[in-house]
Amino acid sequence: MTHRLPLGVLATLLAVGLLLAGCASSGTARSSQIYRTNLGTTVLPSLINESQEVLINRYGYRYNRQETQDEDVLLETEWRLIQPTADERALGVEEVQTRIIVTSRPRNRLAGTISVRFVGEVQAVLPGSVDLQMLAVTAEREDYFREVSNELEQRITTGVR
Repeated sequence: MTHRLPLGVLATLLAVGLLLAGCASSGTARSSQIYRTNLGTTVLPSLINESQEVLINRYGYRYNRQETQDEDVLLETEWRLIQPTADERALGVEEVQTRIIVTSRPRNRLAGTISVRFVGEVQAVLPGSVDLQMLAVTAEREDYFREVSNELEQRITTGVR
């Protein structure tokens, strides 16, 4: 017995597959389901305070996990429902959630500085599915994560050299 998908669903799945395959072969940051960037060097109080200001107060995220052990920090937001970008909508995506993870490691223990890393993740309900699945970072979603990470980077590194 052969099962056939409706032509519209098949076309949408093919378009999504081609887009993801194209992104994977491009070698850009969009080839991943994760946006990553280094935010530079700062001190622990600056990271804690400015992450709160940017992620929570400015962009409306809430922390899911907030762990600090010496200079090692893990700040993980909850998944936040967000408007799909135009390129996500072009994929047929109607529901998108993002989350941000900020981590740090000691850079110079004597100076009390830490190196900070930013990760952005996307999950969405894809056409033909009812479940959230990880989604490759599109160009416009990358722009969004870059905006958030640049603002955080600027705030945490101001005055720290």
